[in-house]
Amino acid sequence: MPITTSKSSPFHSAPPQRQSGAMALVVGVILFFGATLIALYTTDPVRTEQQVAGNEYRAFQALNAAEAGLGHVQSFFISGGTDDLCGPHSLGPNGDRGSFAVIRIDNEPCDSYEAPSDVDAIGYRTVNIEVEGRSDDGSAIRNLSQSVFLMDFGEGESEGTLAPLNFAGQVDFEAPNSNAFRVDGSGGPAISLQDAANRDAVINAIAEVGRADNYSGPISDGGFGEPWDSPAMLNEFVTAIESTPGAGDGSQGLDGINVIDGDFEMKGNDSGSGILVVKGGFTTTGTPSFDGLIIVLGGSYTMTGGGQGGVGGGQDGGDAKGGSVFVSNLIESTVNGETQYQYGETSFESSGGGNAQFTFNFDALNAARDLLSEQARDLWHLEDPSGPSGPNIYGAGIQTGIIDGSWVDFE
Repeated sequence: MPITTSKSSPFHSAPPQRQSGAMALVVGVILFFGATLIALYTTDPVRTEQQVAGNEYRAFQALNAAEAGLGHVQSFFISGGTDDLCGPHSLGPNGDRGSFAVIRIDNEPCDSYEAPSDVDAIGYRTVNIEVEGRSDDGSAIRNLSQSVFLMDFGEGESEGTLAPLNFAGQVDFEAPNSNAFRVDGSGGPAISLQDAANRDAVINAIAEVGRADNYSGPISDGGFGEPWDSPAMLNEFVTAIESTPGAGDGSQGLDGINVIDGDFEMKGNDSGSGILVVKGGFTTTGTPSFDGLIIVLGGSYTMTGGGQGGVGGGQDGGDAKGGSVFVSNLIESTVNGETQYQYGETSFESSGGGNAQFTFNFDALNAARDLLSEQARDLWHLEDPSGPSGPNIYGAGIQTGIIDGSWVDFE
């Protein structure tokens, strides 16, 4: 029987255990690199977003710092030039809100700019300001330029004082564009308002027509005193005026005390003196004149026509005593069964030219007050703003505002 010899194959198969281990290693390496790539992919955007957020924050910080610099220059003029002008000035504790420096004023380097030494040297003028704002770490810089106006209204009372023109609540003031329109505070404010926002609005309206010289005395935001600051007290005062013996309705002329229901127009050469209460809107046309106190409750005062007249200024625009006009929009409402009063919006509109003149005169107002009953007199606290008992005096009398309403970037 033949003997058969077996021969081994030159190729040997690995044991099953070794083969599966190699595969696990390969898969593990692939998964490791995949996880690494995913980690790198997700970490990069997070880091980028953090950098972008940090850059935006510092850019915003630089912008705020530059805007603070523009306000600083306005304050410099209002204070009469007593503050450090150029800087640099840090914001926040240890400068953690950034800093600003004034670069140029009217195209002159800040450190060589000569501020006016007195109020008369300023008058009415515009000033261009250039400011650099920086973030707290100096990485972000913002350069802003803004034109502001400076107006010298002269010295005068600032708080709780009636003026030739007074507006309660929010006012829409249309400044007359007439060289002959005059408002003279006689040592007090030219116009009295209740808050800084309305004061700024009136100042801006005057600046738009370039007629700052028409007003003698500050534009005040200190209110008017009693009973004018309180709508409820004004209503009580008007009620007391109506109850004064001899009060009329305007049908027999405008001398003495007159209370008129609804709108009223003074026209032509109408004149009067004393106290006139108009429960609607008030309009003057032509050359009317009035010496004493006019109270408007309907919210609007409209002045039209030319001539030589003016309420509170007299027909000749110069020799009359003058007085005061108080414009309000007295609104009555009932809340939970209780009657309440508030001031609504008021307006002053004008057209035409002429010597419309409003002059404050304490003697004319005091004479008007003497016409009232004792009850009404007690409600009206009347101060002479030019006297020793008047409220605080404005210092330099400089008031400022922004031209065109916003800043621009500059290189």
